[in-house]
Amino acid sequence: MKLLVEIRAFKEHKELSDDSLAFSASLWLEGANGKLSKAGIITNEGQGGPHRISPAGKTDRDFANNRQRINEFQAWCRTLPDKTLTPSWTGGEPFTVKMDSDVYINELLEPIIDALDKKDEDKYWRNLCKKGTVIRLVDFAEGESTMVRLKSGATPRYTPQLAIQVRKVYGDKLVEIVNERFNLQGVLRHPIQEANRE
Repeated sequence: MKLLVEIRAFKEHKELSDDSLAFSASLWLEGANGKLSKAGIITNEGQGGPHRISPAGKTDRDFANNRQRINEFQAWCRTLPDKTLTPSWTGGEPFTVKMDSDVYINELLEPIIDALDKKDEDKYWRNLCKKGTVIRLVDFAEGESTMVRLKSGATPRYTPQLAIQVRKVYGDKLVEIVNERFNLQGVLRHPIQEANRE
């Protein structure tokens, strides 16, 4: 049996996050009619504990129906194959966990969290680029960068003309001019967004 499950209305609560990610989201489950509908609210307090799933609804009957649907979802998750994980904190050593609703929800959250991380990273680079022309060189560690500085010590703003000069000076040592991730209006260029505009 396959069950359609979606996470919607995800909201991160950074101020509460301590041992894990604090968040709230809606859990949408496939109903008897084959359509998705909101069954519950997922929350995590960010203290390292499991996710909490509370039934959604406006009436006692809605709550009861959605509690049953959540119970069925949790039972269904336990029938799925175990999951092998290789987190960085184990030094890359894989280990296996029994599949349950927490593990399944974590799988659904992965692309959402990756997008948040990307958004935070983009914000960091964008803010840095506002201060001047940011470059990354071959011998730099991941995420390391430096600002282009003139002999006077000033950090010039990015221009296409400056980029030509930077490429001449650094040649093959240059990995990227970070400012070029952004167009002149400072909006990040995403291939999907660019394709959607065409």
